[in-house]
Amino acid sequence: MKKIALIVLMSALFTGCASVKMESKEASAKAKEFVQPSEGHSGLYVYRDSFVGKAIKRNIWVDGKCLG
Repeated sequence: MKKIALIVLMSALFTGCASVKMESKEASAKAKEFVQPSEGHSGLYVYRDSFVGKAIKRNIWVDGKCLG
């Protein structure tokens, strides 16, 4: 009985993760564009492509300021 309960629980957890509404491919591509900064400025593009990286929240610090 415990095995069945575990299987049902795991199935429910994975179903919840899979039901997130996704943006369109066009909106996703636009969000990933990186426009070159103007003279004298720099740009920072942070992309985390990992399964666990999406679940773990981390702060990004640059020059003593928290960016996100």
